[in-house]
Amino acid sequence: MLNKNLDSISFVIAQKILGGFEQHYQNMNKASIEAKRCFEKMEWEKIENDSKLRMNFYEKQVKRFCKILKNELIKEFNDEKVDSIDETASLGKFNSKFWKSTKLRYVELITGHNQPELAETFYNSVFCRLYSRRFYNNQYIFTKPCVALHYIDMDDPVIESYFVKPGQLNKTFVQILKSFSFNCNFGNLKLDASRLEEQFYQQVKQIFGLHWIWTALVLHQVRMLV
Repeated sequence: MLNKNLDSISFVIAQKILGGFEQHYQNMNKASIEAKRCFEKMEWEKIENDSKLRMNFYEKQVKRFCKILKNELIKEFNDEKVDSIDETASLGKFNSKFWKSTKLRYVELITGHNQPELAETFYNSVFCRLYSRRFYNNQYIFTKPCVALHYIDMDDPVIESYFVKPGQLNKTFVQILKSFSFNCNFGNLKLDASRLEEQFYQQVKQIFGLHWIWTALVLHQVRMLV
């Protein structure tokens, strides 16, 4: 590959990786919409089955995309770098200039993106599946964010923050359940929240211990994905 073609190929690959992320994000949105529909229709068995499938959802999509990208890289490099596209790649075969350039092009593409951090994570997942651990540094992957998030004006926020005061966890769960705007009626919303509270304490007590988690709830804000 000639040096004069390096930047153009880097841009093409960066575009493809971003396209892979956007496809993944679209699939996640569809899965979330379907989960909400199933809850509203009380399709509990389907919810359970879909939940099991989503456990490896991200990993499967990254793996599927990497197979596509691997073939694209082989094609772009005219089969000259086939041996470098696996986890046993040696330092001598790794094209440092190409991947530095690709990361820079990717940064340019996500500068105006509404989900730059997630896009960076997807890029890292792809790169780390293709290449060995020795290349995991900020030259080739995102070890620290490259896009400032303070000025991003997202149309639909994906995170809500809840401050939990002592004795108010049940009330917070009620607020969270209401925030989903389910198109259905709860038989007993407070009772459902109480069951969530009970399960919450049981799970965290097994992992962290009750005293630790209550201190964390009082001193820090609980961030819930919605």
